[in-house]
Amino acid sequence: ISPMNLLAGESVSPELLEWIGKHINAGCSFIVNGGTGSGKTTTLSCLLGFYPNNKRIVTIEKNLELKVPPWKLQAAALECIPKKNDSSVYVDMRDLVECCTQMRPDLIVCGEIIDAAAYDAVQAGNTGHQLATTVHSNSSEKCIERVVSLTSQAGLIQGKETLELIAAAIDIIITL
Repeated sequence: ISPMNLLAGESVSPELLEWIGKHINAGCSFIVNGGTGSGKTTTLSCLLGFYPNNKRIVTIEKNLELKVPPWKLQAAALECIPKKNDSSVYVDMRDLVECCTQMRPDLIVCGEIIDAAAYDAVQAGNTGHQLATTVHSNSSEKCIERVVSLTSQAGLIQGKETLELIAAAIDIIITL
């Protein structure tokens, strides 16, 4: 999977793809958003091909779905351990974001954010890590509203402070 796959499928114009690639290479953090089945995870996987090969990528997912290009040799994948009735072992997205930041990643890639892990991801995006993730929403405006709502679930910040934190962490929203 590479950025060229997006061109082959006519998902994006060559000019827009070049613009996105230039900004990813420059260190911009981004969200890919869209509705169910719109191709958010596939698009994010393709865009990882723009990331410089000498940089460390760490992916964090509930279920491993992202396809990091095989030439990205400095990549690590972290997967949640779901809560089960008969086990006290449980690792969620929030735990993995915290662990990930200690792995010295250049890029943190959170598979779909659907809960308070959004707060931790946005915080990581404000501490020198480039961030890429996907969010379920039907427009860029709804994407921001959803990230605000998810970030607020952590119960640590609210209102304007939440918007400022997100604005400082996210540079680009790509809506499918």
